[in-house]
Amino acid sequence: MRNMFLILIFAGMACNAAFSADSGFKTDKYAEAVVQEIRLSPEKYLFKYVSLKVTFTDFYAIFTKFMTSAGIKPDRYLWLNVEPSPLPVLMLKQGAYLEMKKDSSITLYCKVMKFSSTGAAQYYLLIEHVDDGSKPD
Repeated sequence: MRNMFLILIFAGMACNAAFSADSGFKTDKYAEAVVQEIRLSPEKYLFKYVSLKVTFTDFYAIFTKFMTSAGIKPDRYLWLNVEPSPLPVLMLKQGAYLEMKKDSSITLYCKVMKFSSTGAAQYYLLIEHVDDGSKPD
């Protein structure tokens, strides 16, 4: 029994070391995209990872009806106002990086998604990481 307990402890330590050794954000899976391309043909980018350089303006306070009907609600998500804006840009509130300054240049690392349960083809960008150049990755 004691040996089993020690094996579990060492296995836990090994798993922890494996996960903590590589905690940096990797940008290699994100293709640099042009805002105009995403705006005109978002279906080509559906479920793909893209990076965009934009200017952060502010957060939107009111979500649209098709967002809330698809389960995207203000208690769980933030809607960023960026320029140029290819599609709605959303970020989960939990673990969000909120130290962005208004009118600052940022790079968004996103996944192109489609709102579920809407009749029209509505796409959005789900942010996975924000880089404003001030914090190390």
